[in-house]
Amino acid sequence: MTTRTKNQEAIQVLTLETDETAQWLRLDAQASLQAICEAPTGPDMFRRSLDDTLKWQAPSAVTVEQVVRSPDVAPQWIAALLALGARVSFVEVAQEVTLADFLRCVGPYHGKIATVHVPMNVPGSVSGEAYLMSRGADAPVMAALVVVILTEGFVRRARLALMGVWREPVRLADSADLLVGGPLIIRRIRRVAEAVEQEVAPHDDVPGNAGYRRAMAGVLTYCALEQCRKGASRL
Repeated sequence: MTTRTKNQEAIQVLTLETDETAQWLRLDAQASLQAICEAPTGPDMFRRSLDDTLKWQAPSAVTVEQVVRSPDVAPQWIAALLALGARVSFVEVAQEVTLADFLRCVGPYHGKIATVHVPMNVPGSVSGEAYLMSRGADAPVMAALVVVILTEGFVRRARLALMGVWREPVRLADSADLLVGGPLIIRRIRRVAEAVEQEVAPHDDVPGNAGYRRAMAGVLTYCALEQCRKGASRL
């Protein structure tokens, strides 16, 4: 299925073979965020974060590539893409990498971005989101967005994107790997939340600010994972 906007194919749904057969949402790198938002396609987390981004932060004319190269323009949407496991492909090089690796500059990535691929309808997938709003702020100052993929009740993969707790605008937390291989239960969720508090590295530009953000990173992580746990009970 293709959605056309302003003489370009902004979104196309493809079926690709990975470790399981899954649908992928392909975003043209030169499509505007407004064009993406107008298309009635995409995972719930993807759409909610994009709607909020256009409401609070990024101008609608900004392109997918501009946001990927400058995550501070729309950190909440980038957090959703990271949690969902988005991948990036390039125009000049036959190469596809995870968005997480691209943002960490892992590997020699050169040239224009061609597309961003976002997994859809992954079997056993559940998601959760938690936000911290500050008085008078137009957008969240902190956020935790997480996607957990389960097989027969055990976590096969977990991606936790945190916003507002790194020197970077947003990135994945390694602590989510602690969930892999076991059931999604409260004791294990609490363990990840505690590990996140030790992993994050917020700015210490205001007295007490870094300590507060560490503690809130754990709280937001716990809340987002608890949503996943409740969602898993309905699979």
